[in-house]
Amino acid sequence: MYGLFAMQFSHTPFGCGVWPAFWTNAKSGHWPDGGEVDMLEYPNNNVAAAISFHTSKARCKLDADVVEECSLGNHQLMTGYRSIGLDCETDYLAGKMGCGPVSPRAFRSGVEWADSPGVIAMEWTPEHIKVFYFPQDEIPRDLSAEAPDPDSWDDYITGYFPFGASERANPGSCPDYTRLLEPQTLVLNIALCGEWAGGDFNGQCLADITPRVKAADGSNCTVVKGGFLEPQFAKDCCMNFVYDRDGTYNADQLLKNAFFNITSVKDNEEVARDKHKE
Repeated sequence: MYGLFAMQFSHTPFGCGVWPAFWTNAKSGHWPDGGEVDMLEYPNNNVAAAISFHTSKARCKLDADVVEECSLGNHQLMTGYRSIGLDCETDYLAGKMGCGPVSPRAFRSGVEWADSPGVIAMEWTPEHIKVFYFPQDEIPRDLSAEAPDPDSWDDYITGYFPFGASERANPGSCPDYTRLLEPQTLVLNIALCGEWAGGDFNGQCLADITPRVKAADGSNCTVVKGGFLEPQFAKDCCMNFVYDRDGTYNADQLLKNAFFNITSVKDNEEVARDKHKE
């Protein structure tokens, strides 16, 4: 509950059908009631990496003016374009996607992220969540020395969630902001296909795969966002590509870059707790 987390990496996954993420989820498994923070997430060759926050246990809408106060020069935090907005309540069936003011620093494709080694970090306090990205040659000395000072890192912010300041600027917008998240667990995963990567697969990947992907019965494949739960699952283009039953699509070769190379994952709960006491 609260803390500073940092992952140093030299490679991230990329390729058609690939959906990697570095994120946190409630230890209880409740979703989205227990909260979720996505520090890095993207499908296929998408260049709009998601940095987002999700909750449903308590209402919270970020204040646009407060978010934009953290915008710095060319690193402006986007509250519209390539962003899922400022309302953190999440209910996908009702079209509520959570909140995600994102800096253009995060707008890299999977290939570009793989070629951009460095550190992704998250500071989580009762007041806010900040997500940072440091290129390898710009990692702060205090972080390398294991004496992190996140107050000095604002030039490297890629995502910002000012819960407390939003509530003070607009009372009632985020009234229970210290209880938006339950205790979290760090998650590092590589999904294949699924709703996001499978849904984007035809637009981003299908034209680049020769011969054209077919369903198992030889008919034209289609997008099946519900995955295994859908009756038409066997026709999903992304999954038929990944299964590649007889090697027609050379999927093994095309998916060879679907891996993380992680140097370290570290946490420092005391940093956030001490700041809260101050």
